Amino acid sequence: EAEVLEVAAVRVHVGDFAIEGYGPMRYTRYAIVSELERPGAAAGWGAAAADAGGAAGAVTASCKRRFSEFLKLREDLLEAFPGVIVPPLPEKQSVGRFDPELLDKRREALQAFLHRSVRHPALCASRILADFLQWPGPLRERAAVLAPEGYVPGPDALPRGGDPADRLKAVPTDVAQFDAQARRLREVLRRARAREVERAVDLMELAQSCSAFGQSEFNYALRPALSRVSAASHALSTLVRAQAEADQRSLLKVLREYSHLAGAVAEQCRRRDAQGKALEQLAAEIRAAEGQASRSAGKASGERKADDIRSKLEEARARHRELAAQAGARARTLAVEMDRFHALKAAEFKAQLLQLASDNAATSAKVTEQWVTLMHGARPCRCWVRLACATHEPAPPRARAQSLRPWPRRRP
Repeated sequence: EAEVLEVAAVRVHVGDFAIEGYGPMRYTRYAIVSELERPGAAAGWGAAAADAGGAAGAVTASCKRRFSEFLKLREDLLEAFPGVIVPPLPEKQSVGRFDPELLDKRREALQAFLHRSVRHPALCASRILADFLQWPGPLRERAAVLAPEGYVPGPDALPRGGDPADRLKAVPTDVAQFDAQARRLREVLRRARAREVERAVDLMELAQSCSAFGQSEFNYALRPALSRVSAASHALSTLVRAQAEADQRSLLKVLREYSHLAGAVAEQCRRRDAQGKALEQLAAEIRAAEGQASRSAGKASGERKADDIRSKLEEARARHRELAAQAGARARTLAVEMDRFHALKAAEFKAQLLQLASDNAATSAKVTEQWVTLMHGARPCRCWVRLACATHEPAPPRARAQSLRPWPRRRP
């Protein structure tokens, strides 16, 4: 089942982008590097392969593509694979399209698009995708070998989970609910991240204030304790900020990607509805033609007209059977794609939630360690004895033992 969900044949990396041309004819091209999937390869292999031209003996492919070419690739994949959830692409920008921040975000979106496309069971062995990425023979053969056979069941196969048409009726409503819930969860996570960042800023300000407070000669006795508090607060601020950034990169990224994929699911549902309306319209035309043929039959003056109507009727029926077969294949494909969508979503969200819990547990342990270190590193001040006497409270044994020692004289 895992092999059907994703095909680990080729890895693709979208590297640096370059602005080419002059004046109104300027455009941006993105460098793309493809390589055979290698078990245990490092995550940053793409940049090294792009700089060094790939490792010795490794089969690689590189090309440069414009954003408009990515848009055409997606349209070609949608036409060639009806019902397949093709990963989405960001919308075109007419204002600020050469802004470095926008181009970097677009590069990340293109990376996600290609990553999911080359690992898709139906798209990985597509000639359209291989031609776009300019794969050599070994890469094409590897993808073709690992691509599962019979990913989409035929019309005679027993449907898994019931009739695909019945299963897909509630998909548009479910997609709308998922999008609204994901949007709300993203807002909550952003607010939580903002609070953690504010907490990190407060801890940094506490560290700076304690350090400045201890530098005063009037507070020379508190200087060691304030120094420890300042160092601990600085370390805590770094930990809290790093954890907040990690939370945003992990869970928010998966939420954003699957919200976009849900939009691609809704797109396939709209295409299926449009195909269903075309079938209904063609069926209505067939019924009207059958009525005309029945009325013209038996009339001497209408024999030629009836023959023309019958010939057109046969063509319309053949066209209807073809469209019905295409609609059935689209429904079966979309049903299989929905199963794959839910399985991948569950696996990736579970992995991210486990990673989130593990990272926060590690951060909490480090925070506790900082406070414990600060607590054990603190030493009771000698003025504790005077304060205890003034308040009629017993001094701790360590402070009482230190009070027996002679007071050090302060240098003039």
